[in-house]
Amino acid sequence: GVTIEGAADGRSVIDATGANTRVVELYGVSGGGFRNLDFTGGYCNLGSGLEERAGGVAVTASSVAFTQCNFSNNYLRTQTALGSGLSIDSGSVVAVTRCLVASNTVVSRQGNWPSQGAGVYNAGTLTMSECVLAGNNNDVNNTANRGGGLYNTGSALLRNCLLAGNRATTQGGGIHNGGGTLVLQSGTVVNNYKEGLNRAAGSVSATNTLFWANTSDIVGSVTLGYCNTESGIDAGVNGNMSVDPQFSPKVGKAYHLDRDSPLVNAGVAQAWMSGAVDLYGSRRIEGGRPDIGCYEVLAPRGTIMVLH
Repeated sequence: GVTIEGAADGRSVIDATGANTRVVELYGVSGGGFRNLDFTGGYCNLGSGLEERAGGVAVTASSVAFTQCNFSNNYLRTQTALGSGLSIDSGSVVAVTRCLVASNTVVSRQGNWPSQGAGVYNAGTLTMSECVLAGNNNDVNNTANRGGGLYNTGSALLRNCLLAGNRATTQGGGIHNGGGTLVLQSGTVVNNYKEGLNRAAGSVSATNTLFWANTSDIVGSVTLGYCNTESGIDAGVNGNMSVDPQFSPKVGKAYHLDRDSPLVNAGVAQAWMSGAVDLYGSRRIEGGRPDIGCYEVLAPRGTIMVLH
């Protein structure tokens, strides 16, 4: 397949502002992908009686990768609205690496029809690694808006990802799992409304993941291992904890752990971590065991003195 890359000396922007259409639609793409591109300004405001996907990027019957891309400020409004930033259908396989999904909005035009996944809607096979999903908004006065950051009904793996400040007024501000399989590894889920994670159906597991300062952390049955929740779910069992994560006060270090955090070296090593990095790009295991959350605390650098 062909990979479309942004400018070598910076980023390239595909901006649909003012065009009243989605930014990109992919159909029947086999291999290849996109790198260093911003998909922004998509606007789909459609009539009643319609199901529509994506103000930003819609992926249909395709296998594609996105690397170091941004999906931001896209808008989707229709009767059944499925994903504003990135929408993936049931026949697609998508890899998303070191990408930002932010400030996307999805709205259902009518009463109790669904609006699902303001940031990402996934019905296919999705892998997200070292990604940030932040400030996505699924906010409308009905009883079926689910998933501010991510709505999953397919197969999704999120590794080293941060979900922060997303909103869904019904269920799953951070993530809503409506079916299929969802696996979270070394993630941070913070400050989401209503819940950090809502499991309505399907199979959901989380390992080395931090849930904190959400309206509620987790709703539904989720298998947890070496996780930290503010609400104390399964604390004391299978390495799970309920302690103040002690985020770093340093500017530019939002949701990084302080060196004295009890979550440092409190996780469990997994096979994928060999040679891996965290969300910041630092090596994943520092100090023998991984930290809980999407960021790893690096050991302090010492001073070497040479005496002659």
